[in-house]
Amino acid sequence: MVGVPNSKGCALCLKRSVKCDEGLPSCWQCRRGGRKCPGYAREMKFVDEGPRVRRFTKKPRSVKLPADAPIIGSLERQQGAGDRVNFFATEDRDKATMVQPPPAALEREQLLACFVSDMFPLGASGAQKSFFGSWLWHIPPRLGCSPVFDYAALSLALAYFARASADQLSFQRAEISYNMSLKALAAVISDESRQFDSDVLGATMLLGSYEKFFGRGHSWIKHAGGTARLMQARGASRCYDSAFDYSLFLACRGSIISEALILQKPCFLEAEDWQKIPSGLIEFPLLPKSPKLHHEFFTHLAVVPGIMSRVNDVEMRANSDYASETDRLLVLSQAQALRKDFRDWYEEYIGSEDGLRKPVLSNVSPTESDGLFDSIYIYYDIPSATMITTYYAYLILINREVNRLVPNTIYPEQNLKLAKKICQSIKYCSEAGQCGITTMRIVLPVVILELSGRYLQWAETWLQRISTPIDHI
Repeated sequence: MVGVPNSKGCALCLKRSVKCDEGLPSCWQCRRGGRKCPGYAREMKFVDEGPRVRRFTKKPRSVKLPADAPIIGSLERQQGAGDRVNFFATEDRDKATMVQPPPAALEREQLLACFVSDMFPLGASGAQKSFFGSWLWHIPPRLGCSPVFDYAALSLALAYFARASADQLSFQRAEISYNMSLKALAAVISDESRQFDSDVLGATMLLGSYEKFFGRGHSWIKHAGGTARLMQARGASRCYDSAFDYSLFLACRGSIISEALILQKPCFLEAEDWQKIPSGLIEFPLLPKSPKLHHEFFTHLAVVPGIMSRVNDVEMRANSDYASETDRLLVLSQAQALRKDFRDWYEEYIGSEDGLRKPVLSNVSPTESDGLFDSIYIYYDIPSATMITTYYAYLILINREVNRLVPNTIYPEQNLKLAKKICQSIKYCSEAGQCGITTMRIVLPVVILELSGRYLQWAETWLQRISTPIDHI
């Protein structure tokens, strides 16, 4: 599905035929003239390119596109830090002025459009809500501006189709694009004038997604770390630069927090200026309807790595006789407060949508049973499944930190119960597309910490199954 845009600039500058810098919250021309800037919202027509996907997967060696294929346009920029922008509008196609790009660029743009529309279709009934999917829709319009970004996006799209068609040649093309992006990234990072560009930050996110989505072990952690360092160096204010930057921030929060968690270091998203970035500044069909609950969810997640790091510091100082009771009690109170706030969030979340988000246990037939669980959890939708299972996993970690500070404060049976709930959610998540599988790759290692015996073997088997590298298919 591709968008065909109108001209750039605010409506007043277009009417006056003057150059517009598209500044936020108002452009320079309107500020200079003391006029109220009408903003940059432009009409957009979306054309479904999903039916082309199979042609790409069946014929990866040579892809020819019709000369009259629609060209990718650009999505509207955010009007202001506190405004909401609607990206879903209509336009008469005959009014759109299009310039035919070179054949290679056209193929690349159409390939990316097919990838995004197939993975996160906008027009489908019950379209999957996803921060990552919303950001992906901002990618096709930016192609052609930066080689590092182009190669990273192309590698992800090619790998997606390679996995869908089990085609080794497509995977090899994806690997070539991935390596080209790495080389371009190394060059641009050393350029002080470009190292903090939005396309550079977006490329690190795409490369990490390539590693994470397609079973490349823990290599995605390095890219997530690169994304985190660039994001932190740019500062929280840059998230308001455009809809692309804001959507990128929403999409990469999970990876940044996971990287900090794995390395057991505080996450910079715990800082006040980052916590104050609200959800819901833009409108898009794939964004959730309850931005407040999602904002609180990531706010709580961002605190957990810092709690773990501070507990480690307390234990290290205790072994060196430098720890004070005040330090221990302070960290304990922070962990217990976070645990309470997170549990309150969960009760509010499952009570939303008239209580439909609450997981429901469903019995499985003897022929479908794996011999370990005779019932599984069914969820309202994929975002509910990913958020709730992530909540279970992070609550396990918080409980473990509280127990480290005050042994047996929270009994192991509570964590075991949470771990089994995640196990009973694996079947649903494994059949819920890439978002569900990626979530299981993150939470199952936490589950394994609490299991033993045949439950442990069962969880390890599942983790290995969903982590199969793409080049082994």
